[in-house]
Amino acid sequence: MRAVFRKSMRGLLAPLLVASLVLAGCGNDDGDSGADGASQGVKDGLPPELDGKGQLVTIFMLSGISPFLTDWQKTVVQQLEDLNFKTKVITNERDPAQQDQQVQQYLATGEKPAAFIWWPASSAAGVNSTKLLSKVAPVIQTNQAVTPEGKEFITLYAGVDDVTNGEVSGQILLNARENDIAAGRQLHSPEGNIVMFNGPDGYQGSIDRLQGFTDVTASDPFNEIASSANANADDGYKNATALMPKLKSEGVDYLWSFNQSIASGAIKALQQNGIIPGKDITIVDGSCSIGSETYASGESYGTVLQSAVIEAQVVADSVARYLSTEKVESGDEQLENSAEPPPIPTTAPHERVLIPLPPLEGAEAVATEKVWGLTVPVLCAQ
Repeated sequence: MRAVFRKSMRGLLAPLLVASLVLAGCGNDDGDSGADGASQGVKDGLPPELDGKGQLVTIFMLSGISPFLTDWQKTVVQQLEDLNFKTKVITNERDPAQQDQQVQQYLATGEKPAAFIWWPASSAAGVNSTKLLSKVAPVIQTNQAVTPEGKEFITLYAGVDDVTNGEVSGQILLNARENDIAAGRQLHSPEGNIVMFNGPDGYQGSIDRLQGFTDVTASDPFNEIASSANANADDGYKNATALMPKLKSEGVDYLWSFNQSIASGAIKALQQNGIIPGKDITIVDGSCSIGSETYASGESYGTVLQSAVIEAQVVADSVARYLSTEKVESGDEQLENSAEPPPIPTTAPHERVLIPLPPLEGAEAVATEKVWGLTVPVLCAQ
């Protein structure tokens, strides 16, 4: 086993509806999944100890409004099916009230899965829903950190540590600024003027990534001249366009974005207004999902390699590990950043199972970086 276990509650800075479900406001995708699972066993190459024996796992998550979400959903379903589980996915449009209603409607059906995977629209607003779900089956939360108020209802967390993600992207920008100063680049302020394009307001991932960025740059901060909350590329474009008079009058050196999709909208607005990414402004984002070309060309300086495929696989594996052992170990399990895929652990998962979050920094790294057997073009096409 090549996982690295840690006792602290922070990670390392290293590195569809699939069954027919008629519920108002639920996402209905592909019909029954894994209907013959009880007789087929796990897929060749996967640990037989993690055989789901045809049990049902119900997944509450955000709808596939981005390549990352689409690939995450496909992967978690496929991995669970390969481990001989049945799946059901219920999606929502980033609406906590809608998700709460979906939970109540689902529970009213009386169905009792072996486990729930919970990707909340809002980690804070979803506490009561997790309380209700936990009375039926174990709840494995993903993608947004568990709040203190909701901790007692969550069996374990698996996925990204967004604080660490923010730290990694912040360090990439610090390195970029250091290189700029050494090369004699003239900045618009001693610290370098920065505009912040975060994720949606109230989304725990947005809160945590910004916290990580702030923490790692606290001793040597940038000069923030503007910020915005964004859900997608359209928001990035609209908000960058609205901020353009300020950016042009004060001058902007750096742009930090929650993810590549949001950054792509901002890049379009910058280009339309004569600000050239990679020359006039240095851009770093928190995860890539729409291609590696902008990094290879230097248009964007770097990103955090948060893979939708790796994250979804780890979540599915963590469910199977818990159900096979019925145990959770204390502390964090920080999975190793390695070029080749590590074996899937069969031991009990820890309270938090965290994916690797290596940086991608500079155009040269696009051709050389590899995580769990996936190259950067593949990682950034998810």
